[in-house]
Amino acid sequence: MRNIWKDGPSRILPLAVAAATAIAFLPSLRNGFINLDDDWNFTFNQHYRGLSWPQLRWMFTGSIALGNYNPLHWLVLGTVYQFWGMNPLGYHLMGLGLHVLAAVLFYFIALRIFSLGDDVSQPEWAVAACAAAAALLFSLHPLRAEAVCWVSAEHYPLSTVCFMASVIFYLRYGSTNAAASRRRWYWFSVAAFACSQLALPIGETLPLLLLLLDVYPLKRLNPDPRRWRDSEARKILWEKAPFLLLTLLGLATAFSRFFVTRGVHGYPLSACFVMPWHGASFGLIKTLIPFDLRVNYQPANGVDLSDPAIWVPAVAAVALTALAALYHRRQPAIAAAWAFYFIALLPVSGLIPSRPGAYILGDRYSYLPGLSIALLAGAGLLRLARRRYFALALSCATILLIGLGTASWRQSRTWHDADTLFDDAIAKGQDDAWVHLGKGYALITDGKPDQALTHLEKTARLESNMMQPFYALGYAEDKLGRPQEALHYFDMALARDPNSAVVYNAVGSILASTGKMREAAVCFQRAVLLDPDHAGAHLNLGLVLEESGKLEEAAAQFRAALAINPSLTEARRNLDLTLSHR
Repeated sequence: MRNIWKDGPSRILPLAVAAATAIAFLPSLRNGFINLDDDWNFTFNQHYRGLSWPQLRWMFTGSIALGNYNPLHWLVLGTVYQFWGMNPLGYHLMGLGLHVLAAVLFYFIALRIFSLGDDVSQPEWAVAACAAAAALLFSLHPLRAEAVCWVSAEHYPLSTVCFMASVIFYLRYGSTNAAASRRRWYWFSVAAFACSQLALPIGETLPLLLLLLDVYPLKRLNPDPRRWRDSEARKILWEKAPFLLLTLLGLATAFSRFFVTRGVHGYPLSACFVMPWHGASFGLIKTLIPFDLRVNYQPANGVDLSDPAIWVPAVAAVALTALAALYHRRQPAIAAAWAFYFIALLPVSGLIPSRPGAYILGDRYSYLPGLSIALLAGAGLLRLARRRYFALALSCATILLIGLGTASWRQSRTWHDADTLFDDAIAKGQDDAWVHLGKGYALITDGKPDQALTHLEKTARLESNMMQPFYALGYAEDKLGRPQEALHYFDMALARDPNSAVVYNAVGSILASTGKMREAAVCFQRAVLLDPDHAGAHLNLGLVLEESGKLEEAAAQFRAALAINPSLTEARRNLDLTLSHR
């Protein structure tokens, strides 16, 4: 077998894949933070800012409170903060760099799989060209824009990069004969998968994928599972034990985060088994017809199983699965691609409702599953390599890729800031609570809190059980100089989430501004108790204690704030003043 890893085309094409991918998403480097989770994750969140012990402790023990257990992602973000501070450019450079790396790694995966295929007589240039086409079909698709251009979603490329590194190491392991080299590649693969799970546990499909690779193209297992009973087959199956253990740990964190953050609740249990099928069909349609892309997708009538918009796509996905199973011997590549696509969507497809009554699909959810569709398309193109119309097929593929790249360029600009993103969503008829919440925050940031109230009040009507809309209304009223109205909304927010340190800190700030220092101190103490790593609450508590003449206690709070966030200049300045007055 030729060493396609070192052949000429495979040296040039990775650079071309990287360059094309970078150009398509270049507008993302001019983007800022978006008032859609970016505010809670970055603007208001001081826990990740640095690599000192308090930040590391929060990354590995406290970050799950934000919804996902992804300490590796926070570790990378803390490193970015060390160099870039709160400049969005550094964060977007990270997102773009990860996506470019994912495209190049996928090129090498496709190249390796195609080179191990049955027909090794395919021209070298055709194999490399089809691998590049598969990589670009994945990387240039406008569905990737959300994961690349939204800082809060950049853990998807990070997790996928580690996932693909694990696959590459396993392919080397499965095709290498030297025992020492095999052990090294095997444990490299396990370690990379562990990193993927720590970045974001979405790669639970890897053990299944490795089995599929063992069947084809590595041909270590018989396609018939009934013949996996001999000692050699059992040994290959046992090799998956570390991967399966990591998968179970990832699933455990996925389930536990609902108990840590909000509990498992939402739509009926029966819907949990329908929504994954709906999500698979919906995602496939958006992949094939990438138009009308939005911030997220919610059924207009909620999760109503009698709604044709819910059950028709679900039935279509079940039918596709049945066809894939029926013809798996005749079309094994299609069956394997669909199996990977469907299972890769399960962690994010509604099997577990993420918040009360909600069912949200996002473009970012297609990041990992989209690999299988792109690989299948590249394999289909390779089958035409010896046909006389292969040049025409390559030309059509090139035109398609140019079109996808152009669409990604435009979609990247949509994510420029909160105004462009939410104005685009509203123009497309998107009328859900989170769009109006984001638009409301954008208007507050633009100095228009009076106009924000209309959007925030609508958010509160649509999501009356959630804390965020009422906190935002209180925030807007405070900006308008109406403290009593602000306190009213903050009280409503606390009624829905009595353990929100952010709200207690906001209430304390208003009370302090109106001279009610004792009541303010109680709120700040409560905020610190709920979130010991909230630097702002420590600072505010210190200011109130200083105002009350309790200089020793105030200095302790300023020190606590600086231990969490050493760059907090106000805490440093007030600590120096307090010490000078002692």
